[in-house]
Amino acid sequence: MESRRELLESIGSTSLFDKSITSCFEIIHLDLERGECNGLFKVDERHVNGFRKLHGGVICTLVDIIGSYALIASQPSDAISPGVSSDINVSFFQGTDINSTILVESKVLKKGKKLGFVQVDIKNNETGALLAQGRHTKVLTAPRLDGHLPSKL
Repeated sequence: MESRRELLESIGSTSLFDKSITSCFEIIHLDLERGECNGLFKVDERHVNGFRKLHGGVICTLVDIIGSYALIASQPSDAISPGVSSDINVSFFQGTDINSTILVESKVLKKGKKLGFVQVDIKNNETGALLAQGRHTKVLTAPRLDGHLPSKL
């Protein structure tokens, strides 16, 4: 499991955009059999809107990245395909402030040969209040044998 954790962390450090999110995310639970990845995210000044609340775009990005982590965690290590997004939707229920810590819980709902479906719950870590819930559908592309991730282009 440690090698899978390292893979997930390396995927999140491949672009400056992803790094702005993943550098504040700590994996606290990884279940390879069930396809789950949970972690804590520290909201800082890079992640807030003009009202100093967690920006909705950051929440959507968490659904994308951490949902992908759950999908990757559910795959055999010799045939990993992060896939490409075909649909993301997010429902927002409550805001949260700068310097708060949120709990991000992602799980694979279903994975077939061509599609993977993930749910991501974003909660206040102190109160457990549901802040947002997202669903992410990914088209599972063929794994690359050269170790590079497939491009969406």
